[in-house]
Amino acid sequence: MGRLNELKVAWFFIKWLNKENGTGFNIQDGEDENSEIDVRAVSDKGEELNLQIRTSAHDVLKTGPQNTKRFKKGLPIIVGDVDYPRWILEAIEEKENKYPVSLKKETTLLLGGCLPTPEPRIVERISIPPSKFKNIYYVSLPSSSFPIRKEVEEGYVICMK
Repeated sequence: MGRLNELKVAWFFIKWLNKENGTGFNIQDGEDENSEIDVRAVSDKGEELNLQIRTSAHDVLKTGPQNTKRFKKGLPIIVGDVDYPRWILEAIEEKENKYPVSLKKETTLLLGGCLPTPEPRIVERISIPPSKFKNIYYVSLPSSSFPIRKEVEEGYVICMK
């Protein structure tokens, strides 16, 4: 999804973190696209927070034969349903294999920015394997696509580790 989505996820997470913990983190722009740290945040007390971000679940959209008036019987189409547990576990494994332990111990992994947005109860039920990352959070950006679901409309953050 690119740098813009990473920054949206980071901004929403930092805003949530500051509200929840009374901290004063601000995103420091200027991280190199090839840097191992996607976003760095610094608090008004000088504390640093390194963020590694994984966005998009398009690679695990479910496909299968669908019978609709618009499509001939049995043609595979994307149905807009994401296998979130699979995506989250694969995203964590990908990041675990990519970075050295020394970096992971000092880095918070953010997963999110997925569309369609999962309900929090789906994410809360996912059991993740042990990880060397300092923390792992799932970040759901605000979405007006589902105005009857308050938590989805306002966005949410779930601590997974």
